Amino acid sequence: MSKHFPWLMLVGLMVSLANCSRTSSTLGTRQILRATPEIVAGFQALSQFPTDTPVPTNTPYVLTQTQVVTVTVVAPGQTQFVTITTTPSPTPTLLPTWTATPSMMILSASATPELTTGINCDNPQATITWPRNGEKIIWGTTMPMTGTANVANFLYWKIQYEPDATYSDPTKRDYGWGELYRSEKDPRKLSGSPRPMVDGRLMNWDTKTVQPGVWWLRLIAHQMDGNYPEPCTIKVIIARY
Repeated sequence: MSKHFPWLMLVGLMVSLANCSRTSSTLGTRQILRATPEIVAGFQALSQFPTDTPVPTNTPYVLTQTQVVTVTVVAPGQTQFVTITTTPSPTPTLLPTWTATPSMMILSASATPELTTGINCDNPQATITWPRNGEKIIWGTTMPMTGTANVANFLYWKIQYEPDATYSDPTKRDYGWGELYRSEKDPRKLSGSPRPMVDGRLMNWDTKTVQPGVWWLRLIAHQMDGNYPEPCTIKVIIARY
């Protein structure tokens, strides 16, 4: 049914009122109009026709965890109010989960590990046991060097030294060695009786004879025929503190 129908009906009633008959009696200044059957039927139909009710619009509303929402519903044709109160359930907060990521250490293929036993020091007949390769020594102290020099047909042993700058140059390495000690020149050596050394003191080194820095030391155990095994070579660091 069209929403304009009640207005059309009202216009029809007004026309009917204009055509209704008037009574001959007068009460004061007010005249009484007699309603015709058409007017009565029109008012009855108009009273039963429902009026237009504005359609509510939905307004977006964002709920929070602490708000209470009250909704009032009016049923069509009723004068009672139905109130519904709801409390929104709080949305749980998801905590981030921790996932362990395995770590990996990557070693460079070109990295060369620091030698701890020196170079060619695996020969038990000609080896230095102290100082160890890479040992730090305080400058100005006297350092005992221990080891073994006990090759076949033993003649003597000697200790040589060389600065790191010379040793690091392959073209100069074999020609830059200086002599620190030679057993056959030791005044304590008994005449005519070569004495090898087995796990004992090879020499005492006064470190004031060199400048602080990196130095290389090597032990050569000579045989009577002039030969000797590969020298045991180590690196030491002479530091002022």
